[in-house]
Amino acid sequence: MNMSPVIKQVRKIQWLMIKFFGLLVHYFSRIPDRNIGESSYVLGRGKSLEEFTKSDGLHVECFLANFTDETIDAMGFQNLLDKNLTIVSSYDEPILIKYLWYRLKIRNVYSVMFKENPDIWRGRRRGYGRLEIYGLKVLLLPPDLGSEFTAKLRNTGLIAIHLAASIHKKIFLYGFDFYESEYVCGPLTDNGLTEKQAQETRDIAPDLIKNFYKIVDYWPDVEFEISTYAALKDRRPNLIIHNHK
Repeated sequence: MNMSPVIKQVRKIQWLMIKFFGLLVHYFSRIPDRNIGESSYVLGRGKSLEEFTKSDGLHVECFLANFTDETIDAMGFQNLLDKNLTIVSSYDEPILIKYLWYRLKIRNVYSVMFKENPDIWRGRRRGYGRLEIYGLKVLLLPPDLGSEFTAKLRNTGLIAIHLAASIHKKIFLYGFDFYESEYVCGPLTDNGLTEKQAQETRDIAPDLIKNFYKIVDYWPDVEFEISTYAALKDRRPNLIIHNHK
């Protein structure tokens, strides 16, 4: 039996449901501030995200990299209610569901692809249809990020930092421990990874740290300030490190 027509019909129904829920989310969401601030938070999912909840919270722009409902459960949704949120995600990562009805202020939604080079993930083409559930047009990465440089980052969190630095003059980073800590919402193995997969993920930490420094060097006129459990030892004139180990 040829299942192709059935699969196409199911996908069409899924797409219509996403569009419908996207309209509802857009209706319930609050309008972001008109002006875009010069500084921004960029939040990852590592344990150092806890430090964000202790910060002064003065900056209103905030990028979320592959955030899940569980991430927000761990940090407290009240810490995001006054922020203009930019969501950066890859298609195969979980999306927010529970907190879409909390009247968040979503400014933009980005898929980690370029219009002129949608396959920057080297053979793993990523769609972005379900990201439309956030009720906004899904944006692709701007050309000034450089598709070749960005492809080498190979990590949505790093791409979110890179994107934020193209827009803002000062970047505050929390939750970027480069797998030298567990997730803020629990161990890697509690987030769908086997122990072997978790160890393979931890093993790429040195490469992620190298790529982080490459981003800092790529934007010499942008100030970066990071709170992290990662062992960041190299210094840069435009980088302030708060290490919590």
